[in-house]
Amino acid sequence: MSEEAEPSYMRIYHNLKNCGISEAMEFLRYFGVTFSLWLVGYMHFSMAWIVLIIMIFLMWQFELEKKKKHRKHLIQCHQSSYVNRIEGLPSWVYFSEDEQVEWLNKMLVQMWPYIGGMVYKILKENVEPELQKNLPKSLSSLYFETIDLGNTPPQFKHVVAYGKKSKDKKRSDDFIFDLALFYRGDANLKLSVKSVKLGISNIELQGPLRVIFKPLVSEYNPVGGVTVFFLNRPQLKFDLNNLLNVLDFPGLKSTLRRIINDVIASFVVLPNRVVVPLAEGVDASDLQYPIPEGVLQIGVLEAKDLTPCDFGLVKKGKSDPYTIVQVGAQQFRTKLIKNDLNPEWNETFEAFIDNQEGQEIFLQVYDEDTSSKDTKIGFIETDIGSVVQEGMRNVWLQLQGVEQGRIHLQLNWLELTSSLQDLMPPAQPGTSVAVVIVKPISASALPVTKKPSLQSIFCEITVGESIQNTFIAYGEKTEWKQALRFLVSDPEGQEVKIKVIEAKGNKVMGKMAIDIRSLLNKPDMTIQQTYPLETSGEKSVLKCRFILRMLKAPAVNGAMNVEEKTLLR
Repeated sequence: MSEEAEPSYMRIYHNLKNCGISEAMEFLRYFGVTFSLWLVGYMHFSMAWIVLIIMIFLMWQFELEKKKKHRKHLIQCHQSSYVNRIEGLPSWVYFSEDEQVEWLNKMLVQMWPYIGGMVYKILKENVEPELQKNLPKSLSSLYFETIDLGNTPPQFKHVVAYGKKSKDKKRSDDFIFDLALFYRGDANLKLSVKSVKLGISNIELQGPLRVIFKPLVSEYNPVGGVTVFFLNRPQLKFDLNNLLNVLDFPGLKSTLRRIINDVIASFVVLPNRVVVPLAEGVDASDLQYPIPEGVLQIGVLEAKDLTPCDFGLVKKGKSDPYTIVQVGAQQFRTKLIKNDLNPEWNETFEAFIDNQEGQEIFLQVYDEDTSSKDTKIGFIETDIGSVVQEGMRNVWLQLQGVEQGRIHLQLNWLELTSSLQDLMPPAQPGTSVAVVIVKPISASALPVTKKPSLQSIFCEITVGESIQNTFIAYGEKTEWKQALRFLVSDPEGQEVKIKVIEAKGNKVMGKMAIDIRSLLNKPDMTIQQTYPLETSGEKSVLKCRFILRMLKAPAVNGAMNVEEKTLLR
């Protein structure tokens, strides 16, 4: 693309990137001058160097703040001019399918002051406990001291709307649209740990947000419910203030980013979603925990010509590579291969896919460093829809972000069916042939251990070696309606085990088990009933739903072995 044809937002992006480089160069320049002055003092030429160092540091802080304000001014000017251009267009101007959504941005401006309470609750109840749990023990007392969202709300750049295609050609009962969310506002968060105060500013968040109106009903309000989620993990960036305090905790920024990313993924990145029912009779749990569209097997086989990252007396021009694979909130890691630029992992991971249209595989190759942060040595982003169309892909993909390196993937798409005829032996050792969905609905007449209003209870569900927990139900109403998914390698020999546990005392209040093979001959391979609990009270029961689905490979279209270039983004 020529410079004249380059969009204005891309020019601003490059300008901001250059600003970051210039800031680093200026810091090095100030550091060099300061170090020189220190040498002068060290040689006992003068004591004035202390004053000069302080003055230079204050000047650097002033210039840094000035540039941040200038950067913010550039963004605001661009957004303002963009809105003016949209508003100034005549009524006959036609937008394509990628419609602008300035009406929605204006609505967000009005709503933004009222959203603060919701964000405060999420940060205090979800993010803060995770920070305290995952940070080193010396930082486990960290908490949010100030949460100020500022005056600038997120913006939606465009929207793509479409109706979901129905396989039986019947009228669909939902409507889907995707929004490109972008946030770079004036929010100001302050963290406190011991006597140290840290600030989080220049927060930037962007990613594809999907909104589904489902079900569509024949009532005064035709929308029965709204479901919202990110198709893939959103990109998160922020700056830490109080430079001297931050330097006391090396690696703190990357740790904070990782934990916050995981918290966001845990409740609003597929397969997790936020659901708001709008009509009577709509079960929000069925919208929040639907049956997935299929399972994607991701074989990370090998890599070639990786970038060397380790140089020294022992290792010269080598790397210690491993790979992280992300599909929405699901994350997998390969084993570590020591001292090799052509590693062979030969590992297969299985990911649930809820929305094949729009979801992506993100793969990042790292070099392990024992004395510092692991080094990134290339990544890949590839869409899932193309794999679904072909059924399988055996591909070599060029790593992005580096000059060299390729990775070999084997991608297999498996559909979910309720036909017993589709039960087949696993295609390769260690892979699954079925999926069981376990939905504990409610428990009643449990043994009383304390006041019912103070109790906190969850279910621990085990299938094979996989163990998952429901969320904790508080108070007298012991209800979950949460569906958990498990991959099954042997439906005729495995069972589902459920324990009802009192969270605070970790006491088992009852348990039950069901053979998966008992679902094979049930209508639609589904059963919902009330089960008595063992080692519990005489009337203690658990209401639960079990759904079994076979994994079936569709007919393969196209070549199985290709030197893939079309998947690169």
